Amino acid sequence: MRFAILEDDPAQMEVLTGWLREAGHDVHGFGLARELMRVASRESFDLFLVDWVLPDLTGEQVLRWLRVERGNDTPAIFITSRDAEEDIANAFSAGADDYLVKPFDLDELEARLRALARRVAPGQDAAP
Repeated sequence: MRFAILEDDPAQMEVLTGWLREAGHDVHGFGLARELMRVASRESFDLFLVDWVLPDLTGEQVLRWLRVERGNDTPAIFITSRDAEEDIANAFSAGADDYLVKPFDLDELEARLRALARRVAPGQDAAP
């Protein structure tokens, strides 16, 4: 699968990209929202992993842009340190398919990726 990760923390980006690449996925990391938006306007991905707090825009703004402006229904999982109920509700209202609070366990992310793959494309295995 082709993953787009929007994460401004280099250590977090390294963990996610390394783990997904080891599992055989094509992973593209972006530290700025506008960078991801530029690429996503001309290329497609199978899944977005989106942080909320970014230097230029919020992950919520990016997801709303994907859903509303681009009509893109590619599955998206928020991975963020924001854990308030209002934030979680807003992420789902913006079009998130799942929400994971940092710090998280890679086994939990794997389970969520598998569950999402079952909903989106029954019979396919998206996770390592």
